[in-house]
Amino acid sequence: MPTKEFDLKRHDDVFTHMSDCIIAIDSSSTIVFANNAAGRMFGYEPSDLVSKNIKQLMPLSIAEHHDQFVSGFGSRPSSIIGQQRQVMAKRQNGQLFPIELAVSRHTHEDNTVFVGLIRDITIRDQAESQSRERLHMLEMAEQMAGIGYWSMNLLENTVFWSLEVYKIHGVDPTTFEPTLDNAVAYYHPDDQHKVRHYVDAAIAECGSFEFELRIVSGRRSQNVRHVRCKGHVEINSAGQPATLFGVIQDISEFKNIQQRLETRNEMLQKTAHRLRQEANTDKLTGLPNRRSFFHEMNSVIAASKLMDGGIGMLMIDIDHFKSVNDLHGHDTGDKVLVHISDLLKLNTRGLDMVARLGGEEFVVLLPNSKFHHIAPIAQRYRRTVEEERSMHLPPVTISVGSTFISLDELKRFNAIPSHELTEMLLKQADQALYKAKHCGRNQVQHTDLAF
Repeated sequence: MPTKEFDLKRHDDVFTHMSDCIIAIDSSSTIVFANNAAGRMFGYEPSDLVSKNIKQLMPLSIAEHHDQFVSGFGSRPSSIIGQQRQVMAKRQNGQLFPIELAVSRHTHEDNTVFVGLIRDITIRDQAESQSRERLHMLEMAEQMAGIGYWSMNLLENTVFWSLEVYKIHGVDPTTFEPTLDNAVAYYHPDDQHKVRHYVDAAIAECGSFEFELRIVSGRRSQNVRHVRCKGHVEINSAGQPATLFGVIQDISEFKNIQQRLETRNEMLQKTAHRLRQEANTDKLTGLPNRRSFFHEMNSVIAASKLMDGGIGMLMIDIDHFKSVNDLHGHDTGDKVLVHISDLLKLNTRGLDMVARLGGEEFVVLLPNSKFHHIAPIAQRYRRTVEEERSMHLPPVTISVGSTFISLDELKRFNAIPSHELTEMLLKQADQALYKAKHCGRNQVQHTDLAF
């Protein structure tokens, strides 16, 4: 075996299972080793990469200079973690993508191997590009936000406003001279005492404040606007509060959007609730559907450790339902389904759940039950349907198949995923239902759970 292959084989287990891509080539640019990560990255099976020319994994612009790069690569052995550079690579499907590449040259007994550590930096490049874009957008937003700044000389009792502050208050900078009193007077009457409190507290404590309140801009238009204001007290060399600096921003549009979003969010929540209800409810009967039944089974199985009983399950099928549809029409068949559903619901205990699986098949979930409870409950359903007949509908009966899993069995087989356990219970109950049908219908049959 050539020395270069021997050296790679010696580290094969390490290289093969690394999350980073490892590719080794010989001096002719032929790939002599590729780990699993390399196959995933470039879209090949690792074994398919071996014996290919490395230039097949490069865009043409880089492949043209590859041989020159290899011949000029430094002759001293180096660590696999060496100089890194970013280049473009090519997947099997022709897609170009950015990589970070570190190459080292290893020589042993006149055999040379170039080993590359490769990382796909597509996601990183996208993140960096998005960060630059968002930074640029943030800078633009700050310029367009219309934030005004102001200051108040506490020793001379003078106030300065930038042009944006005048604009927010709806006053003419050539005729209006701001003071603390008339600035406060522009706030909504219900908010003026709050402004005084924030300012006085900041001056007394040589601290800062921030609030969102309302101003009434433009005395004639009485236009109420929402503003966000921040201020901070600077002290002089004598330790006295000297200047109050601050910024103010009109956030009326933000508040309007926020209100609309809250309204829309409330509507969406109501719609989502309605859609969840529709997704989990049989439209014809109003009973939970198969999806809802499996969800409830997951919850019951998860809570089984808190119960002192097992789980019973009944599969119910309307006898000769096809004949009802054929003789009386599908509208009558639908009414029979609704009638049976109502009877099942009326006879269901508080913890139990009755659901329509589809067609004329129903299932009843009996959580926290004892084995001896199952048969009487099943018979009660059967008798109710047989006896509670509607004057306007053809008489029907039901067949019932039951099964049961005890609390000890639930604990013993808690490693079985809940959906698998549910399917097992349904299968056993269905087998019992088949037995009831085969034995003449309008009866209850039971099948023990078989793991």
